[in-house]
Amino acid sequence: MAALLGLDLAAAEQACAEAGPGEIVNVANINSPRPDVIGGPSGGRGARGEGAAALGGRKSVLLPVSAPFHSALIEARRRRLAAELEQ
Repeated sequence: MAALLGLDLAAAEQACAEAGPGEIVNVANINSPRPDVIGGPSGGRGARGEGAAALGGRKSVLLPVSAPFHSALIEARRRRLAAELEQ
């Protein structure tokens, strides 16, 4: 996951879409008009926010987290856990 500085939501979504072939990267947190965090696989360039500068971002900072929380990569596990909790 990476914190992005200086991009609006549309530009952050574009940076995610252009992450790279096969990479799943998405805007993970929208805490203000400027999204803060994107998430994806740690080894991918998209999750590091490398495309943000080309779209006008001031800076991207890799976040030291143990998993890509709030990202699409967690969705399958969320559904499995929800099913277990339902039981």
